[in-house]
Amino acid sequence: MIKQLLCKVSGHKLELTHQDSLHIKEFTCQCCKKEFTEDGYGKLVGLNKFWRDNHSKFREYLQEQYS
Repeated sequence: MIKQLLCKVSGHKLELTHQDSLHIKEFTCQCCKKEFTEDGYGKLVGLNKFWRDNHSKFREYLQEQYS
């Protein structure tokens, strides 16, 4: 609870946790442990089920193209 409040006041301290290609980046906040990713416009969004599915389909597509 206090960590979430800290993030709301001072902002998230993001750490790059996963980068498959130039297009897929996933971040985790060091304080509250929330996960984020970038949308198609480069803005940070929460890493929810939609984005996880989207990333997995994109990874499959890239593997098919470069295999």
